[in-house]
Amino acid sequence: MNETSNLTNPWVKWQQAWLEEGFAQVRRAVNMPSVWRTAQRIKKGVTPSEVVYEEDRLKLLRYPSAAPPRHRTPLLFVYALVNRPYILDLKQG
Repeated sequence: MNETSNLTNPWVKWQQAWLEEGFAQVRRAVNMPSVWRTAQRIKKGVTPSEVVYEEDRLKLLRYPSAAPPRHRTPLLFVYALVNRPYILDLKQG
């Protein structure tokens, strides 16, 4: 088999992709301790809020502002039970 047919052979392409992904996984695994340490330093839910309604695991938070409201109807985010609301609140303000 010549070099040109190796470049178009689907089996060879699959093997190359598999190897490249394997090396990428190893690189990600090596970086995991550093990523974990960085994630632990991030403060979650830093914006001040008040609970306006609570029932079992459900909490309705209000984020007060010094500025007057720009809209008459407030914005409501509804998360699935497996998600955490602080995912959008990782930076102060």
